[in-house]
Amino acid sequence: MTEIDDLFRRVEAAKATLDESEHNQARRFEELARHLDEATARLERQDALIHDREARHEVLKTENRQLKTMLLSLLAAVESRSGRRIQDTLRDMDDRVSHLAAAEPEPEPEPPPVLVEPEPEPDDSDQDLPPAIRRMLFADEEENTRSARPH
Repeated sequence: MTEIDDLFRRVEAAKATLDESEHNQARRFEELARHLDEATARLERQDALIHDREARHEVLKTENRQLKTMLLSLLAAVESRSGRRIQDTLRDMDDRVSHLAAAEPEPEPEPPPVLVEPEPEPDDSDQDLPPAIRRMLFADEEENTRSARPH
């Protein structure tokens, strides 16, 4: 073999090595680009999820403030010991809670029921209360009546 043939073979071998290396680098680049695209897509989904949760958090904060205001109004009405004021406050709360519930984009798990002691002798003015409020206020009384009946 001549020196030129030897050089020619060495150049061909180097060229094959370079081609293989370029092919491996291109494949690695494609793999890295795919991983980058996947990571970017995951980040975008997580960013959207964070944005949605932040928006939901703001809605819940607003609703919490509204509910707190309603609760304080009810407390003030109860402390005033005015039956009419309590009824008016309960009606207002019923309307406001209905509005809040209607504005809910997705159902939330129901909180545990609030147990309210029924008044010993409800007077006729309780008939003016909205049905949902009446059921909530006198649920224990109805349950006691049902359990006292013979089966």
